[in-house]
Amino acid sequence: MTWADVVKEKSFTATKTDWVLDGITMRIVPLALVLISLIAFVSWQDYYPLSESLPLQFKIIEQPENDEWNRDQVKIRLENVQLVSAMETKRSEAWFWLAIQQTDKRNGMIEFQSRHTQYVQCWDDSMRELGAAARDRWSGIVKPALAGFAIIDAPPSTLCRVKHIGPAQVTVVFRSNAASEVALRRFERHSGLLEGGLVMLALTGIAGALINRQPIYLLMAVWIILMQRISGLSFGSDVHWMGYLIPVDWLPKIRALTISLAAITACGIFNNIFSQDIQQMHRQTVMSFVKYGCFSLVILAIILPFRYFLPVMWALLSIIMCILLVISFRISIGRGSAGTTAAWYASSITVVMVASFYEILAAALGYRAYIGSMNHSIAALVSSLLMVVAVMLHEQKQRFALSRSVSMAHENQSRSIARELHDSLGGTLSMLRLGIASLNEKNSGKDGRGKIVHLISLVDDAIRTTRDITHALHPLTLDTLGLAATVRWYTERFSKSTGIHVDVVFDEINFTREHQHTVFRAVQEILTNVAKHSKATYVSIKGFQERRRFIVQIEDNGKGGVIMPSGFKGSLGLNSITERLDALGGEISINSPIGSGTHVCLQVPI
Repeated sequence: MTWADVVKEKSFTATKTDWVLDGITMRIVPLALVLISLIAFVSWQDYYPLSESLPLQFKIIEQPENDEWNRDQVKIRLENVQLVSAMETKRSEAWFWLAIQQTDKRNGMIEFQSRHTQYVQCWDDSMRELGAAARDRWSGIVKPALAGFAIIDAPPSTLCRVKHIGPAQVTVVFRSNAASEVALRRFERHSGLLEGGLVMLALTGIAGALINRQPIYLLMAVWIILMQRISGLSFGSDVHWMGYLIPVDWLPKIRALTISLAAITACGIFNNIFSQDIQQMHRQTVMSFVKYGCFSLVILAIILPFRYFLPVMWALLSIIMCILLVISFRISIGRGSAGTTAAWYASSITVVMVASFYEILAAALGYRAYIGSMNHSIAALVSSLLMVVAVMLHEQKQRFALSRSVSMAHENQSRSIARELHDSLGGTLSMLRLGIASLNEKNSGKDGRGKIVHLISLVDDAIRTTRDITHALHPLTLDTLGLAATVRWYTERFSKSTGIHVDVVFDEINFTREHQHTVFRAVQEILTNVAKHSKATYVSIKGFQERRRFIVQIEDNGKGGVIMPSGFKGSLGLNSITERLDALGGEISINSPIGSGTHVCLQVPI
């Protein structure tokens, strides 16, 4: 066995090993993980099951902001009040008094579920204080728990006063001690997963911004962090930051600023991604209104109390987001890769808007049983992922645009050099040949004629070399005769130089210069690989239009066994062709069974 055979055998073994490794890691492992997850979701027992809770009815009355009531006055006023299971505060920040009566005494926890609750103080029948709690401090048996507050081992009859900030819905439920423990574990786990997952996603965006020096990644990271805060607001976990309690007096301003900064970040991402499309659509005036509206929202969040900021925010944010959605949907119709990016961006914004309006309408119209079934916790995760996809598609578009500009610059430079060689050097050589030929006619000496014939032969070789270099740099027939004629001309030259017979059936197509260059270079590169590696004697090339795509099929009768470009690290030419086709929205596929030749299919959108 020769050294070349040993190298070839080792190379084949390495290639086979890579193929097996790729098959396991890229196909078998992901599929196995998906199947195991589906099985767990369908049939395995939930480690954090939903805990049972018993809704309690209660009497409730609002204390006017300018009045001072003692507990005896409150008990008298509550005597004639009807029992309810829920009540909307309508953004009131006054004290609400509740009388809670359990029908059967059981050990457990009475929970005030609203995430907008800020303060709870409770007494038993004998007016002995059971405890008081705010978000950052508590005493007695009243404590912050889950999204709201709870009374641990509450007595049968309880009188409480509560205070809220925001559109709270007052509800009270009872949980047994076992159910309370499960609910607390489930809440803490989901809160940690939500915060940790989104923070890691945001850190990935920051790393992308530092590595690629692209501000859009930083905006994406900011959006994800703000979504995490908004989801915490819905989930009831926004009272702390990374496990550290936020001062209770800061919460209203932080919540208002979170919402307004999320709006201005959405505008910033939109402007970064679609600035060129906005100019083409002549929507600069509308976008100026959106930008000023976002800035105004931030200022209003700073100067207005939370209860007055909310209705202004709902109104202004509805207008801004609707404008962004309308422009996004208009861009998404018939604008290629920009349209796809706009669709993902619009989906991200739509998820947030639907969740927001759902909660607002549910609270306003009294659909109490469905509040929380579609909240910001789920919306934040989905919206963040959709926004990441939109940003990645935008960056892919930018990378393809850069690749296209570099390729076109290279083609233009090659075209310029080819024309200069053809027009200048080619013309000079032609004139030189004519001059030498004329000397040949005048020179009658045998030795002189032989030297002149030799000079003419050298000039002919120089002319052919110049012509070959010119056609290699840029076939000038591509600019004059078009793509189909250039492909036929090139295959004739290819057949003469390699001895491989080529059949060409190529339809005329009205392509741009960029499309023509890309398709021709692809055909050129594939035929070069056929000559180098396939040991083929016959090649068939077909180019035809099918619906909105132009398809080029190239088949040979060689040995086959070509590795796909995705796993092929040795061909710079094929990788370059793949990138150029991707930049045009096209694709290349290779089917090459061993011993059955190779079939290559190029598809380019028209």
